[in-house]
Amino acid sequence: MLFGAHHAPRPRRARLAAEVRGLMRDMADVLPITPAVAEHYGRLKAELAAQGTPIPDNDIWAAAIALQAGLIMVSDDAHFDDVPGLAVENWLL
Repeated sequence: MLFGAHHAPRPRRARLAAEVRGLMRDMADVLPITPAVAEHYGRLKAELAAQGTPIPDNDIWAAAIALQAGLIMVSDDAHFDDVPGLAVENWLL
């Protein structure tokens, strides 16, 4: 998220970075990468490669954590739609 803030048009960078820092400060917990998450990651990476729809590794980790924790992925990235079993919501629509 900080990358996105720092990559935004100059007039918005400082405000967006401050908002992201506020979100990070307010987060109660960060979900860990556990052996079960790693299993999801390995399976997902293999499935996505087999169906010809690979996505970035960091996004596979995020999807694996969401799947393991039973969470909904909130993202504008359409490639999450290719992840089997992942519930996705786009709040920008």
